[in-house]
Amino acid sequence: MTKETLIFVSLLSGVTSLIMLVMLVMGVYWLIRGKCLLFRHQVEGRQARIAGALFLSVLPLFLIIGATLDEVYNWTGFGQTVAQFVLGLIFIVCGLVVTRSYVQQVGYAVQKRSEAAPQDTGDKHPQLNEERRVEFTGTGFEALGWGLLATLLSLLIIPAAWGVVALYRWFVRNLSFSDGTNATFEGKGEQVWGYFAIAMLLGFVPQLSRAVEDPAASLLIALGLPILLLPISAAIWLRIIRWFFSNIRLSCGTSLNFNGNYGPYLGWMLLVSLSVFTIIGWAWALVAMLRWICRSIEAGQNHLEFVGDGWGLLWRSILAALASILIIPIPWVWLWVIRWVTGNMVIKQEVT
Repeated sequence: MTKETLIFVSLLSGVTSLIMLVMLVMGVYWLIRGKCLLFRHQVEGRQARIAGALFLSVLPLFLIIGATLDEVYNWTGFGQTVAQFVLGLIFIVCGLVVTRSYVQQVGYAVQKRSEAAPQDTGDKHPQLNEERRVEFTGTGFEALGWGLLATLLSLLIIPAAWGVVALYRWFVRNLSFSDGTNATFEGKGEQVWGYFAIAMLLGFVPQLSRAVEDPAASLLIALGLPILLLPISAAIWLRIIRWFFSNIRLSCGTSLNFNGNYGPYLGWMLLVSLSVFTIIGWAWALVAMLRWICRSIEAGQNHLEFVGDGWGLLWRSILAALASILIIPIPWVWLWVIRWVTGNMVIKQEVT
């Protein structure tokens, strides 16, 4: 190893260690003091200590996965240092985005409670919030049938849209609203078959890593390609989401439109993708994304909110994943998770 390479390796190691030390100090401070300030978002008490625990959870995961990769790929010297530096940066970013997502989610919930608190404005005709709940009534056997149809057609690429449309129609017509409103889906496969075909092809691209014999290069391709293709995937799925909501018909006559923009949607997809590396942080990131999606839906005087939390999604998903090992219960256990998601969607209507 040359002198210049040795200096570079030492610099990378020093930077990685310094950043990890700063993260350790910040996480411990949040745990002890019960105050967390991150990117202009502040929480206190129990929420701050949870944020500190999430932040600190990155460190043992970094050490465990780093040691595992060293054992599997036998990295030494310069390669080992570079790999540790890149892995450290990934975990630092994941720790920051997941913790920020949690802090922002808590801050938003506090703000909503403050706005919902009654205030004496002197108005003789105050605004009231009429709240409605959503429930999903589909069965496991129905999910199995429509899911298999959508999966088989997706494998053929071109007819993927028709299979997904059939699945969407089944899903929407089984949404039950507490005020008796019914919903139907009127979208057609020929309207978006091109978008679904491209989305299916992009999903197969990471499989190219299997053709690479070098284990390190194969891992890099498998992890890097989905991130590199994310801007394209985000543009396609944003178009599909807008098409989906615009084709939902409610019996009360309300029209739905999704007004979320490309930039925020890409950011949320990147956040959820990176949070997977934290093992558990993806649940909070996904819940935060669901809150943003609900806030971005226009429905006249109606406002859609998601009131579920990351813990609720995490433990249900873990149980569903464990039950999925037995294969047969898959439709029923994941339908249980879907019912929890839809059951935590609240529609509030402003009435004067």
